[in-house]
Amino acid sequence: RTATEVARQIEKETQLRALERLPDREIRLFLDRAGGLVRVEGIDASLAAPLSSRGRTSYRLAARIPVPRSNPSGVPMPRLEGKIAIVTGAARGTGEQTARLFADEGAKVVVADVLEEEGAKTAAEIGSAAAFVRLDVTDEASWANVIEETIRRFGRPNVLVNNAGLLHIEALIDTPMAVVERLWRVNTLGPFLGIKAVAREMQAAGGGSIVNVSSVDGLSAKNGLAAYAPTKWGLRGLTRVAALELGQLGIRVNAVCPEAGGPGMRRAFTPAGIDPMQTLAFTHDVIPHNQKRPGIEIIRDIARMILFLASDESLSCSGADYPVDAGWTAGRRIKFNPGYSAD
Repeated sequence: RTATEVARQIEKETQLRALERLPDREIRLFLDRAGGLVRVEGIDASLAAPLSSRGRTSYRLAARIPVPRSNPSGVPMPRLEGKIAIVTGAARGTGEQTARLFADEGAKVVVADVLEEEGAKTAAEIGSAAAFVRLDVTDEASWANVIEETIRRFGRPNVLVNNAGLLHIEALIDTPMAVVERLWRVNTLGPFLGIKAVAREMQAAGGGSIVNVSSVDGLSAKNGLAAYAPTKWGLRGLTRVAALELGQLGIRVNAVCPEAGGPGMRRAFTPAGIDPMQTLAFTHDVIPHNQKRPGIEIIRDIARMILFLASDESLSCSGADYPVDAGWTAGRRIKFNPGYSAD
C-alpha cells in the first residue's frame, strides 16, 4: 500500500484532526490482511496519526491512536504487545513476578539485578522474551550499560519499573547512619538515576511509562522503619516531579505502594521458623478473605497493578500513587462503633 493510502487508513480509523508543526518521526505500521491497522511502533502507542505523507515510508507525527486490545478478527492482543521493559530487582520477589507477567503479556523484558545467578536463572526460565543484565542501581555507569544492552538486544525501552529496594527494621535510636545512607542510595537514588538514564531513550521511542515501587510506608508510617520509610516517601515525591517534567516528553510516571514485599526482602526480619511468604497477608483484616490466599498471589497482585500502569490501559494516569494494600491505608475499624462487624 502507498504511504498516502496508509495515511488515509489511519485518519479514517482515528478520526482525529491532524496537528501541525510536529517533528518528523520514523514509525512502523502493522496491518492485518484486510488492511486494518493493528498497531503502531516507533511512537508511544497511546495515540498516533500522520499529518502528511512524504513518499512511502516517512510521516510527520501529528497525534496518536489507541492500540486496540483485539485485532479486526476479534483475537485478543497481549496487553504489552510491542513494549520493551526494564525491571530492576527482577531476580526474585515482586520484580521477578512482574518480569514474568510482562513477558506473558507480550513484552520484551530486561531482568536487571545485582544478583547475577538468580537473575540469569529468572531470565532463562522466562525464555527468549527476556535477557538478564547486571545492574547496580546506585551506579550511573551501570545504568548506562543496562540501557545500552536493552537497545542492543531488544530496542529502545518504553517501560521502566524501579522495583529494586532494601528493607531495614530497627529502632530509630539504634539505627546506624551507614544503614540510612545505604537504603537511601538503593531505594531513592537508584530510581532517580534510572529515570535520568532512560528518559531520552524513552522519548526517542515515542514515550512510555515509568513505574516506581514505593510502599504503604511511604503513605503512612510504622515504628522501626526510620531508615526505610523516608526513602519511600521520597520516592513518591520523585514520582511527582518526574511526572510533571517528563510528561512533556510523552512519559507517564506513577508509584505503586504495596503493603508487602517479597520474601527475600522480609526474611532477615522474620522470626526463625516462620516462612516470610506466609506472613504477607497478616495485616489484611479489612478484607479477611485475602488472608486465605497463597502468599505468591499477594505478590502477583502488585505485579498486576504494575502491568496496568505500564500498559496503554492507563494512558490518563500520571503522577499518582496506587496502593496495593488490601485496605491498609483506608483507615481503621473502631470496635465499638456501628459497622465494626458484618453481622
